[in-house]
Amino acid sequence: MGTIWNYLSSPVSLLLVLTIVVFIHELGHFLVARWCGVKIDAFSVGFGREIVGFTDRHGTRWKLAWLPLGGYVRFADDANAASAPSRDGVERMTPADREGAFQTKPLYQKALVVAAGPAFNIASAIVFLVCTFWFLGVDGQAPKIDMVRAGSAAEGAGIIPGDVVVKANGLTIHRWVELQREINSNAGVPLTLVIDRNGKRVETIVTPVSRDSASLLGGVIALGDIGIGASLPARIGRVQPDSPALAAGLQTDDHILAIDGKPIRHFTDLQQVISTNTGTSLAILLQRGADRLTVNVLPEAIGDPPRRRIGISPKAEADVRYGFVDSVRFSASEVVFYTEEIFRGIPRLPGAIAKVLSFQKQDQLGGPIAIAEMSKYAVESGWSGFVSWIAIFSIMLGVMNLLPIPLLDGGHLVFYALEAIRGKPMNERNQEIGFKIGMAVLGTMMFAAILGDIMRKLGLV
Repeated sequence: MGTIWNYLSSPVSLLLVLTIVVFIHELGHFLVARWCGVKIDAFSVGFGREIVGFTDRHGTRWKLAWLPLGGYVRFADDANAASAPSRDGVERMTPADREGAFQTKPLYQKALVVAAGPAFNIASAIVFLVCTFWFLGVDGQAPKIDMVRAGSAAEGAGIIPGDVVVKANGLTIHRWVELQREINSNAGVPLTLVIDRNGKRVETIVTPVSRDSASLLGGVIALGDIGIGASLPARIGRVQPDSPALAAGLQTDDHILAIDGKPIRHFTDLQQVISTNTGTSLAILLQRGADRLTVNVLPEAIGDPPRRRIGISPKAEADVRYGFVDSVRFSASEVVFYTEEIFRGIPRLPGAIAKVLSFQKQDQLGGPIAIAEMSKYAVESGWSGFVSWIAIFSIMLGVMNLLPIPLLDGGHLVFYALEAIRGKPMNERNQEIGFKIGMAVLGTMMFAAILGDIMRKLGLV
């Protein structure tokens, strides 16, 4: 059974997360459309042949289809599942049916219906994150610095062990993960830190250096680093896909006791041993439940200059829960953070696609296989990690759908904006050309993402 789950867990986890997020997105379109009086023929999660479904009292067919890679809400006057307009269909309708046609609605209502999908994704992300902060608990590691690497940017800025970071570039820091995010996203940019040092406030400026790190969605990504660490226990919180640790059989919750006979007390001890490795196999003694076992792991070199890693991250020392007001505030901050990260990554997409198509290494594009592996990790990490990943994926889907590409919601909104400016809709031929261009762009992106996944799996990048 364990072997079967190893093969099925990633796709099953992806389908579970995708179904939830797509349902929320399409529910946004559905509810606002019905509020505007639009007649809806179908609400589908998935494409193609129907597996199961029912028809409600308004005549809408709710169904689950066999190809669960998206979904759609089909209005009575849509030409297809992509909501391409069918004005000929409207002309053939009776006056009563025409009242329920999407194309006959005022321009602002059509824009509201289209924008409702991404808006529901963003709003639901806040709800999911509030659940994690308020009910389930999140990583509560305090932003206390316990290790400063010799020769690092932190040492040059006068940061010492025992310092507690309370602000970074004016942003109040509550948890270690918030501090790490500010450092990661400011490579090469001066970062002003306010530190609590034995009850006194000290301000210092440190510039994170850019270092290559393994991306959650595969590949390598450049992140800021100032050379600090927290005294987390040497317990594994996550094993990266396609990593030496995964190949060696390391698992979440494994507690590392020693490497090559040298005792390991903190995760920073583990990082120090791995980063100074010269390319030889490491004998790792670990505790797994009631058993002790030794596994051999050969660290891999990534980045330029190369650094050694085995592909693990630490487990949070303790989860904490916050009050409702703080949970809403922190959740909104998380949504803003991930939205900004996605927008920062969008300009790099064309370059990443070009690199994949020319069989070069790239650091941005993660395809369905990488997302499936991340979904598997989220499912296996417990309710907090699972719900948080649904929130993050919902933000990704909502923001990406706002891209001004025909077939996506953002493309429809562009057409409506042009209609508002021109005083009349674009003709059907130009819209059809736009939809074909959008299909080509989305097809190229999907092909490149899948190809990038395959190249990483085969070790070609």
